[in-house]
Amino acid sequence: MVMEPITWGWLAATVLSGIVGNRADAEFVRAYSTGWQRATRRLSAPELSAANNELATAVNRAFLWAQQSLVQECLHEFTGGTYQEGFSDYAVLPGHDAEVTWLIGKAKQLQTDLKQLEQGNLKPFPTTDLSALEGLLQSQDTQTLLREQLVAVVQQEQPPTSYIERAVVSSTGLLPRLAAYFELELKANQKVQNWFQSELLMQINAQLQVIAATPLVLADFESALHNLAQQVPEVLNQIHNLKLAVSDLGQSVDEVGELVATKSDILIALSSQYGNDLAELKRSVGDIAIILQQQRTPSVVPLSPVNAQPREGPNPFIYGPAVPPERFYGRRKAIADIKNRIGAVEPQSINIVGLRRNGKSSMLRYVQERIHEFCLPEQKPLVVFLDLQDRRFHTPLGIVEGLRRGIQKQTGTKPWAKEDNNDDFELQDGLEALRDQGYRLIVLFDEFGAIGKRLEQFQDWGDDWRAKASARLVTLVIASRRPLGEVYQSLNLTSPFGNLFSTTILGALEPEPWRQLLEQGQLLEAEIDWVIAIAGRLPYYTQLAGAMVWQYSNLDQSHFAFMQQAQKMFTALWSELTIAEQMALKQALNPALPLPSTAIRENLKLHGLLNADNHLCGEGLAGFVGKQP
Repeated sequence: MVMEPITWGWLAATVLSGIVGNRADAEFVRAYSTGWQRATRRLSAPELSAANNELATAVNRAFLWAQQSLVQECLHEFTGGTYQEGFSDYAVLPGHDAEVTWLIGKAKQLQTDLKQLEQGNLKPFPTTDLSALEGLLQSQDTQTLLREQLVAVVQQEQPPTSYIERAVVSSTGLLPRLAAYFELELKANQKVQNWFQSELLMQINAQLQVIAATPLVLADFESALHNLAQQVPEVLNQIHNLKLAVSDLGQSVDEVGELVATKSDILIALSSQYGNDLAELKRSVGDIAIILQQQRTPSVVPLSPVNAQPREGPNPFIYGPAVPPERFYGRRKAIADIKNRIGAVEPQSINIVGLRRNGKSSMLRYVQERIHEFCLPEQKPLVVFLDLQDRRFHTPLGIVEGLRRGIQKQTGTKPWAKEDNNDDFELQDGLEALRDQGYRLIVLFDEFGAIGKRLEQFQDWGDDWRAKASARLVTLVIASRRPLGEVYQSLNLTSPFGNLFSTTILGALEPEPWRQLLEQGQLLEAEIDWVIAIAGRLPYYTQLAGAMVWQYSNLDQSHFAFMQQAQKMFTALWSELTIAEQMALKQALNPALPLPSTAIRENLKLHGLLNADNHLCGEGLAGFVGKQP
């Protein structure tokens, strides 16, 4: 595909114009313009050739993604929502056959272009056209100029008029979509961030300092991009969920960048298909991350105390995403606890409690996908999973709609009409009808603590759901980092659920399945000993350590990589512990400190942070705790 330049210079000018706004202060505008021109011109320097190429690739990828989102939107409209990639059974609305044919071809071409870009076989747009720099920021309407450039590129392929009409719209066309996807690049691509910080911001702020103006920060660019895209909320929501799904993996910034850079064609397809379903998106993105982990070639390193031959085949260890049921190890007590609640003669609710990265999402996935290990077929279990981080479920009304759609998807029948979501009587009637038909409706809530961010919208919500559970209309399985009573207490509220729930705590894995998890990687005994020492029996850190030693086959390099990855997880975990719990962990390293209460130590043992001998669960965590003030 032949492409005319959509230069980084033009995009940067448009973003900076949004930051500058309508200020008439010529000195102020000149400072921005001068700093921007100097940073952009420096991209021609040999030492910045890698940054130049990375920026060019990032802009190109964001533009391909923007086109793909517009193509998918048009296909949805012209097929009445029946088109799905890879399936031929869709209906075309009268008069749109030629448009749909072109759009399907365009969608395939864009997927190919993204793959070619990743492989270095598609020349990206140049980062900047130096001849276009002079006075660009002083232009009255850089947005219009850039929008015209974008459309000029698209028009080369003689698309349908309806597509061009949508592409040129200032509020919802290609420009705001490009801005939305480049904001994702700015957040996920460390190399792009580095250039912003070390070159663009440095040059602009040097000029602003001369006139004593407030310096720019990276968030100013992100905000300007976001403002350009604010009229395409559907795209922003899909990107928001994609960022959540990627960040949920717990990977390093470099690995997130690798995920975006090497799997962009798959990510945009998933974003279009599952962008409004965070739970499904998390699983799909997690599967991609697993593939990336497995595809990494082990590094060749000098001999260390243990240096096995590089392994062949995929890396069997999974850290970050919720593990699939076939890779789920242990948790016999938790499984029995859940089964004896949701699968009992009378269904009863349960609270799954676990600190950060202790396997709550994996446990919920196991329940959902292996429900017949928990309930008898004649109990007719109907499972609906709702991740409260998902924007769709940020309000009680959104939760009801998610429940309604989940029921309809499995039964083929609408339990109540969408317009009745706010009608308590219709909702009650619909749930009673399901119960009377013999269904056992089980609702899995993940990330329950997220309601604390929107308390004003959840007044009386808990009381309502307690009433539904008490009437056997729903059975609740709620995953939270602390017991429900403590969650509500931290919000200065009284839990509405009372004694409705039992609690099961996810802590360290049992010794036998923990050993089985390690043996799947065919590690040497010395390597297994190292994993045991560094990670304890906590599942995430065991998987992480196993993945590192499997990849590098060298303990020195594995240790360095493990600590790099684990550092931010330890930091987040530490911030969520109480002061008393933090002191108890410090005392485990320093017996001279005052002894914590028995209750606190026993609770930390349940969560797997302390072992039976009151020692910290692994050398990795111990090293982190030892550095805390």
